[in-house]
Amino acid sequence: MRAFRINAAALLSYTSLASATLWEVQNYCHESIWLTFASATKTNPSEVLPSGEAYVSNLEGESNSLGVTWTESDYWSPDGKKLILGASISNNLLYWTVSNVNGDPLASEGFNITSNDNVCGNASTFDGQYHVCNDSENNVTLMLAVCSNNA
Repeated sequence: MRAFRINAAALLSYTSLASATLWEVQNYCHESIWLTFASATKTNPSEVLPSGEAYVSNLEGESNSLGVTWTESDYWSPDGKKLILGASISNNLLYWTVSNVNGDPLASEGFNITSNDNVCGNASTFDGQYHVCNDSENNVTLMLAVCSNNA
């Protein structure tokens, strides 16, 4: 998986040039957040995403999840609050859903999930829905804005 951090101002120019399905996390919080990526085959170490920065990575295959927490240990803690964004690509379709574990870590800060041109629907609550969209050209960017109340 190729991933990198980028400041939010440069993000728009990057995503318009992308030729792969991507996930993008924008941190509008006043402090750092922690991201933990997992798939059916592995879980990557948690990574810090500083305030005002964004994380962009290829989104490939099935059974992917992205956990968002306030501390590195919250993801691994049995009682840590986590936002979980799940996504899979199968047969040229992108499927995604959002849930929480042990409560909403962003209850007062807000979040928003959308995609380029809103082709995959959107969510700003844990709506319990599975969203699906066509990704036959591998050009969808699934975007999570964390602390969207500050955007």
